[in-house]
Amino acid sequence: MGFMGYFMQHQTLYPTLTTTIRYLVSVEFDHQYCANFNGQMLAKMGGLSEDQLKAIGANPEGAPLDEKGKAILLFVLKALKSPETVEAKDVDSLRNLGWSDQDIYKATVHGANMVVSGILFKTFRMGEE
Repeated sequence: MGFMGYFMQHQTLYPTLTTTIRYLVSVEFDHQYCANFNGQMLAKMGGLSEDQLKAIGANPEGAPLDEKGKAILLFVLKALKSPETVEAKDVDSLRNLGWSDQDIYKATVHGANMVVSGILFKTFRMGEE
């Protein structure tokens, strides 16, 4: 829980944002156990229904976040799906919204850690009953 605990206490990367990052990364990379877990957390945190979760899974731009949160969420997804397409202007736009370089890096690391966790869960059949 050290990894998640750190982000639950983070000054700028607030819990709804980090949970949404984990949920959408899990959906994108087909890590079902992690998607279910983080989807349940989002449902409790934000009162989202299963249909709403499916909708943001299909269209992350519809995530119930403010402009600033949505921008960094979409950046993280882009960075993980196609890092070669990330350009300086992508980072600059986040800076212009008030995100620090450290925030941008940590949000991306947070998403990347979900990819790693999902791979480990699949490899060692964790979460299977």
